Amino acid sequence: MKKKILLLFSVFNSFLLFSQTIYENPQVDERVELMSIVFRLAEADEYVLNAIPLYVSEIDKYFGKYKNHSLINYTKTLRNEYGIGYDAVAGFSIFLEIKNKKIKLRQDINLTQLDERWNTDSIPKYIALLNDFYKKTKFNKFFIKNKEIRETAEANFIKEVTDKVDFDWFKNFFGYLPEKKIRIIVSLANGWHNYGPKIIYNDGQEEYYAIIGSCNENAQGFPIYDVPFIDTKETLIHEINHSFCNSLIDEYLDKLMSSAIFFYKQNEKIFKSDGYGRAESFLYEILTRATVIQYVDKHEKGRYEYEVAKERNAGFLWMPQLVEALKQYEINIENYAGLRGFMPEIVKLQDSLNPQQLYNDIELHKPEILGTNITNNDDSVDYNLDHINIYFDRPMLIGNNGSTAGKYNFPELLMSNWKSAQEWVMYVKLKPDTWYSIIFPYQYFITPNGYYSPKNTYTLNFKTRK
Repeated sequence: MKKKILLLFSVFNSFLLFSQTIYENPQVDERVELMSIVFRLAEADEYVLNAIPLYVSEIDKYFGKYKNHSLINYTKTLRNEYGIGYDAVAGFSIFLEIKNKKIKLRQDINLTQLDERWNTDSIPKYIALLNDFYKKTKFNKFFIKNKEIRETAEANFIKEVTDKVDFDWFKNFFGYLPEKKIRIIVSLANGWHNYGPKIIYNDGQEEYYAIIGSCNENAQGFPIYDVPFIDTKETLIHEINHSFCNSLIDEYLDKLMSSAIFFYKQNEKIFKSDGYGRAESFLYEILTRATVIQYVDKHEKGRYEYEVAKERNAGFLWMPQLVEALKQYEINIENYAGLRGFMPEIVKLQDSLNPQQLYNDIELHKPEILGTNITNNDDSVDYNLDHINIYFDRPMLIGNNGSTAGKYNFPELLMSNWKSAQEWVMYVKLKPDTWYSIIFPYQYFITPNGYYSPKNTYTLNFKTRK
C-alpha cells in the first residue's frame, strides 16, 4: 500500500512539474523597462503613453534631466534613419543582459535574429551609450525604488490573467511546445502595446516571450488587467501565438509573399499606423489573430462571427476564409503534423483569393467618424465644458464604444452613453490650462448589421484655457 501511495504521489508531482514548466510567472523585466523609458525620452509616439500616470510621473520626474543625454539623441537618429520602434525596441531588450550593473549583448543567442531595423554597425556604439545612461542615471536605483508598483502589477497579472488561461491549448492546437518555458513580461511603460518575440539559443532551443503592456489602473494608481473592453487574457494568448505563427510564416515566406504583398497594399495605411510596416508583418498578424479566434471559439461561444468581422475590418481581408480553414484543420488535426503540416493549405488558400474584390466589398459598408464638438488642436477650450460628443456618418451599434489615452492627458471620465445611434457622448471633468488627447479607435465601434467598423481611428487633441 505504501508503494502505491508513493507511486501516486510521484505521478502527481510529475504532473505538477509538467504544468509548471509551460510558462514562468509574469515579471516586470528591467531590460524592457530600460528600453521603453529610453524611447519615451526620445519621444517615440508609441512609447510616450500615459496609461499608468502613477508610474510615468515617476519616470518623468526621475529621468527628465537626462532627455539630452547622448543615448537619447542617438536613439532619435537611429529611429529616423532606420525606423526603429514598436516591436524592434521590445525585441532588442531581450538580447541584452544586465549583470553587475553593466549591460552587454547576450552570448548565448545569435545576433542574426535581431530585427533588421537595427543596423549592426551601430550596435556597439548604442551599447556603450546605453551603459553610460544606465550608470549616470543610476537606473537600477529607479527600478528598485518602484518595487511596490512592480510587485503589485505582477500579482494582479497572475490573478487576473495567467490563472485564467488554458495553457494546454497551445500544444493541442499547434502540435508542440518550445523547449524552454514561455516567458511572460509585464511592461509598465508600454501602455497598450504588446509584443511576442522569440529567441533561438546557440544550442537550437527556442524560448517564446510575451511582453504585455499596462494600460489600466485601480483607485490607488496601480496597474490592473481585468477591465471592460480590453481582454488582457486574449492579448497574452495573441503574443504567445506570435512566436508559434511567426516561425511557420518564416518557413513558408517565399511561397506566401507574392500574394501577401497585394493584400498588404490594399490596407497599407492602416497597417503602418498600427506599426505593421511590411508585408511580412501582415502575414504574422493574420495567422496569429486567426489562431486567437480558434482559442476564443473553443472557450467562449457566441463571439466567433464578431471576432472574425472585427479582424476583417482591421484590414485582414481574408480572415473569414482563414478561420474557416483552421476550423477544418482542427476537425481533421490527426491528418497533420501540427499546424506546420497544414501550412501548404494556407498557402493555396491565400493564392486563390482576389485582394481587390475583397477590399471593394468591405469598403462599401464601412462608416466614418466625422469628428467631435471640439475642433481638433483647439488651444482655448472652455475647461467648464462637461461633455465631448463623437459624431458618425450613419447609425452605429448602441452599447459598443470606447476610447483610449493619447500622448497628452486623458480627461477624468464621469460616464458615457449614446445620445443617438450616430452620436456618442463622454461626460468629463476638465482642468484649466491642460493639453488633452483622446483616441477613438475604429475597432471600438461597429455597425448594427454586418459588424463593420469605421474607416478611420479618430484622435482628438485640445488644450483648455487658463
